[in-house]
Amino acid sequence: MTKQLAIGGELFHQTADTIGGKDSTGFNIGAIYDFDEHNHLLLSAGTGIQNASSTNLYSWYVGYQSREGGSPGPRPIYFRGTSAASSGNG
Repeated sequence: MTKQLAIGGELFHQTADTIGGKDSTGFNIGAIYDFDEHNHLLLSAGTGIQNASSTNLYSWYVGYQSREGGSPGPRPIYFRGTSAASSGNG
């Protein structure tokens, strides 16, 4: 989009991981904003498309990445949240 802002998306599918479980299909959109060459904000949010109420009603992610001090790799700080609807059994 711009020199400081990159936007992207993903579509994903996961087969059931248990017998009788449900497959899950979903999507996320995300962005990376570069404050400068050392500081970056990472954002992502999405939802399920297939079986969303039991596998991925919504999910989000916020991260801050700093490469201060000349470190060879990133030193990220992450915040993550996910939610799936309860089964209503309790």
